[in-house]
Amino acid sequence: MCLHRCEDLSREEFPDYRLNKHGPYSMENASKMRAIRYVQDPTISTPMNEALHSSRGMVTEFDCVAEV
Repeated sequence: MCLHRCEDLSREEFPDYRLNKHGPYSMENASKMRAIRYVQDPTISTPMNEALHSSRGMVTEFDCVAEV
């Protein structure tokens, strides 16, 4: 799943939320989702992201990818 953070969280606040709230919540509900494995892949911000975004009119990059 490609994820965007909630609007009330800054990009700097999101890793803490992802690790300490969303991750534990997902693990607690893994059986309900029939999940065998849960992996969080954070995105990496680089100057290239903004260059691609502005030159190609791309949508805002995702904040995280979750593998379930």
